[in-house]
Amino acid sequence: MRRLLARAWACSALAVLTVTAGVNAPAVASDAPPSSAPKATAKARAPFGCAGDILLSAGADASQLFDGVSGPGTIAFNPVGPATTLYNATGVNPLDRFLYAIKTQGPGWDLLRIDNAGAVTDLGTVGLPTPSPQPFYYSAAFDPAGNFYVASGYDNQLQKINVATKTFTTTTLSQPLAQVIDFAYSGGYLWGADPTGAVWRIDPVTGTVTTYPGIVSTSTQGYGGAFTYGNGDLGFYDNNGFIVRVQLTNPASPTLTQLSSQTAPAMSRLVDATSCFVLPVDLGVTKTGPATVLPGGNVSYTIQVTNNGPNASSGWTLTDAIPATLANAATTTPGCTVTGGNLSCTNGPLAVGATANITLTGTAAAGATSIVNTAVVHGNDPDPNPANDTSTFTTVVGTPGLTLTKKQNGPATVKAGATVDYTITVTNSGTLPYTAANPASFTDDLSALLDDGRYNDDATATSGEVSYGRPVLSWSGALDPGQSATITFSLTTNVRTFGDLKLDNTVVSDTPGNNCPQAGTDRRCTTHGTVKAKDKDKD
Repeated sequence: MRRLLARAWACSALAVLTVTAGVNAPAVASDAPPSSAPKATAKARAPFGCAGDILLSAGADASQLFDGVSGPGTIAFNPVGPATTLYNATGVNPLDRFLYAIKTQGPGWDLLRIDNAGAVTDLGTVGLPTPSPQPFYYSAAFDPAGNFYVASGYDNQLQKINVATKTFTTTTLSQPLAQVIDFAYSGGYLWGADPTGAVWRIDPVTGTVTTYPGIVSTSTQGYGGAFTYGNGDLGFYDNNGFIVRVQLTNPASPTLTQLSSQTAPAMSRLVDATSCFVLPVDLGVTKTGPATVLPGGNVSYTIQVTNNGPNASSGWTLTDAIPATLANAATTTPGCTVTGGNLSCTNGPLAVGATANITLTGTAAAGATSIVNTAVVHGNDPDPNPANDTSTFTTVVGTPGLTLTKKQNGPATVKAGATVDYTITVTNSGTLPYTAANPASFTDDLSALLDDGRYNDDATATSGEVSYGRPVLSWSGALDPGQSATITFSLTTNVRTFGDLKLDNTVVSDTPGNNCPQAGTDRRCTTHGTVKAKDKDKD
């Protein structure tokens, strides 16, 4: 345990306003800062704006504060003010939006207040006991009422500090913490992660501790930071240089799901971090793709994230659980990965009205009849409209089939002046639907009939739309698999003045899967008839 801490010398902590969080401190007693560390400045000036602020501090002899900016799959950090007094165990107080921390050198453990320029005010000694076996305070978080919880992460003592009076009360936990070197507050509990990948839940009222193994990846350096996103998700900082996002639902009986992993700087000495999100941002997501695909065919989806306001987004994560019916799933979008059957994307700021597009490709798996999957956007900031955070799209997998049959009703040979009735039956014989957007259709050129008769302008259809523009009869309509449409029309043969006396006619279609293409040979597409006329009537 001590070797792990000595190697890292970097126990980081992250915290959030709205749901605040934690801390870290030097790894072992021999790592205590020298007495020459810079002294605290006089008075804190201004609080943090909490417009998606992600703050990180690090240093061997003095703490340097950084401001984080999220990007595709990563976070960059820029310095805020000069390096100052070494501190750890940080959290943003929701009551005044200042950053509070515990000075890393006891005894008594001074409470520090830090402003938005990185300036530190030493508020004086709290009188906390020195923890054992690790003599430092590593973990910290604020609750919504402004109570500041701190712990070492190695024993069974939890301290609740009143930052206004610099007084504290102690709660004895139901079991000692085991390298839980930071925690965050969410849903009435404190949450932390240990190097084995287990997530720990601490009830700050009763002291009851519960563990949930295997939620995040194992870490050789431990999870030095913990924070809460604006939507209630948990963030854990792996000291190797990763931020893991975990979805938390129903904290009293929790479901914990890792959503993403984002790279971050791997600081070498006394890393700590915090963040605060208070401005509401309505992010929405829409997923589009092909309505149908052939078995084994290629599929490409576009997932669009939109900021509907009223404020700019500080960052977001998107997930898509890829079903087994979509094989060979892949993405080339920066900040996105496909791992273990899941699409996961992280990205940074998104202005009001702006959009970001993600592409997901794959093939229809063998035996699949449909591909149904859902994209979910998880904003870093509080979301006032979670109803538009999910989008589901269904692609039907199958083979198109359209069978056309044309018939001349009655005898093949008709007298001059007779009415000839025709019926065209259109059946969806495939496994894919023909829709209003992509309908089945055919055309029937009546030219070979009109030299011996006239069209009676009486075409009807049991479904779909039928039209006539001399000399072509046309039909189109939606058909589900197994569904048919019947089109009828009639012709009256001439009494005098004939052409070739043949009533030969062919229906054709360019609908995928049809049996009557141009120059086709299917006999069902063509009718044959003749007109019987007196010799004196022939031309």
